[in-house]
Amino acid sequence: PPSPPPFHPPSPPPPPPPPPLPRPPPPRNPAPPRPPTVARVVSANLEEIDSRIRQSRSSQLRSLTISTGNLSFAPDTFYYTVLVPYSTAEVTLTPTLWRYSPGLHIQVNGEEVGNHAESQPVALSPEFNVTKIRVAIVDSTGARPSTYQIDLVKEGISPPPHPPSPPRPPPPPNKELINKQSYKKAVQERNERASAARQGKKMAKRTSST
Repeated sequence: PPSPPPFHPPSPPPPPPPPPLPRPPPPRNPAPPRPPTVARVVSANLEEIDSRIRQSRSSQLRSLTISTGNLSFAPDTFYYTVLVPYSTAEVTLTPTLWRYSPGLHIQVNGEEVGNHAESQPVALSPEFNVTKIRVAIVDSTGARPSTYQIDLVKEGISPPPHPPSPPRPPPPPNKELINKQSYKKAVQERNERASAARQGKKMAKRTSST
């Protein structure tokens, strides 16, 4: 007869998981959070204001000097008037960025200038007493976040004016107008003579009737 299959006892069941650890009880009287002190609030506000100023001035100039004349520069002032002697033929400008960045460029009347470098000479207008110069900051996208304008005004004695032009000759007479005026005058004289003749006839009739 065949032999019976070998007997394997069943494996024991796995042990049950350990019970969860008990949570610590919450504190009976939790301490309320401390309000920020006035000094901390003021310090945080000052830091935020200073950060905004640095961000806004990152695309502005720190200084701008001119070779001739007195230029009192301020980063937040974008229009200036500078008096120069009348004999001044050209000037140069030296701009400096507030914070140098490779993505920012400086242009003086469209010509690029290096940071804290002297620009090319800008010629003053020989015909007018005011010459406008624009210093622009250009970013990598081509936008101009800041533009400063300097109006150079020549002062002093100006050269003598040019001699006055000779007076123009009077226009030639208009023949058509003269003919119209003559015809109108002739018609008026004829009407006056006819009116005088009628008045004379009336007077003669009155005399003869009397």
